[in-house]
Amino acid sequence: RKLSRSTIDLPRNSMLFGLLGQLLLLMLVCVENSVLSCTLDTTGFRHAIKQLSANYDLEPGVMKFETGNSSHAGANPSSLYGTYIFNHTHTLKRGEWHLGASDAVVFYGCTPPPLKYYSFRSYVGRHGIHEVFASLGDSLNQLVINTTVPGKLFGVPTVVITTADYATYNTISSALNGNGIKSGINLDGIPSALVNMGNHIRDDTFLMLYRVALFDNKQQGKDYTNKEYPIFRLTSKTQRTKPLLPVPVPHLRSRVAKETEKNAQDIEEFEAVATSVSNYFAKQGFTLRENSTAKPAKRESGFSCIKHGRNCLGDNHDAAYIADVVPMLLEEDAAIIFMGVNHFKLRQAVYSNMELYNIGLDAIGHGANNLQFAGTATHFAPSVTNVDNFFTIVVSRDCSFDPTLPLCIQVNKTELPMDLPLVGLARAYLNPQTKTGPDYNQLLLFRGLHFRKA
Repeated sequence: RKLSRSTIDLPRNSMLFGLLGQLLLLMLVCVENSVLSCTLDTTGFRHAIKQLSANYDLEPGVMKFETGNSSHAGANPSSLYGTYIFNHTHTLKRGEWHLGASDAVVFYGCTPPPLKYYSFRSYVGRHGIHEVFASLGDSLNQLVINTTVPGKLFGVPTVVITTADYATYNTISSALNGNGIKSGINLDGIPSALVNMGNHIRDDTFLMLYRVALFDNKQQGKDYTNKEYPIFRLTSKTQRTKPLLPVPVPHLRSRVAKETEKNAQDIEEFEAVATSVSNYFAKQGFTLRENSTAKPAKRESGFSCIKHGRNCLGDNHDAAYIADVVPMLLEEDAAIIFMGVNHFKLRQAVYSNMELYNIGLDAIGHGANNLQFAGTATHFAPSVTNVDNFFTIVVSRDCSFDPTLPLCIQVNKTELPMDLPLVGLARAYLNPQTKTGPDYNQLLLFRGLHFRKA
């Protein structure tokens, strides 16, 4: 059941706020009854919001998952992206909003059903005259988020408060605490020193990305992402040019882990798999035309993009982005093989994937994740001891040259025209050792092998 944003207006008197409270209560109950056994304190939250209305103007909105977000240039098709939507954004890009120095946006809802990865992170969209789409710090992922049930990550209530002012965060937290919501409260901080806070058209715009990926139960995942979840934008009635207690520019969590993939055994086995792949295709009558080792695709932080006015394309500090450095044409008689390490198996990520794009970074609708990597390298290198630590993805216009291939992706000319090169982009999300993205220097980066019939 969905609640139309057009039926909700700002509370300007007690009668209207009562209507708003009833609508919010109904929406929260609908959410509560649909996400496993998650129980939200709808009465406590409604009372807290009413209490806060004495000092803040309230604007209701929704957090919703929009499938189109996964098809944008460079987006990850394996992940869905939730965004915050408000009525007032008709003057802004959809999903973007302004925020004053002591304002906040509050999400109260259930964390997702069991899955491999989720996180909240606010971004600056437009900074001055530049479109930067840059993250404002570490992500609030499943390894660091506070929930109302300590140690439980999935299907439990949580609160996410996005603000640049610790004083505002403390005020909202106190209102929630006083109305029975005493735990599971999180700060999604905006470092005001880096951005232009305010509610005027020339002030910076902000947006939220709530990433969810690889649900254990697809139907539960579909039920969760098909619903809308209530949020509130709280605008301080005492508008300030600076926060009372500014959220500082944070020190990002270190990516360096104790364990690494760059040890002698992993390197030796990686080379053995690569040799076996080349030998296999030589026996099939193919000639190796290109052997390209990938490189990090993104190393610039959101902070740097903000400073220099560059587009970070929705960077996520929880991820390592790795791309093939030599785009390759997929001719009629070609086979392109992406081979690499299953970063999940080597404990460098909670999940990893390989997605296929054209040279413009438009997803072509094909890829694979670590759940699908199992056995793909065994076909080529069965004698390698830890062969399941590696993966191979074959891409061709016609996979019939070997029907036994465990993972061969057949790409047609509509998906990838003959004159557009193919790009492989790998992601490794969230090293469980460091609770942030893997360190590029500790990963074995994949290779792209381009074969054509001799």
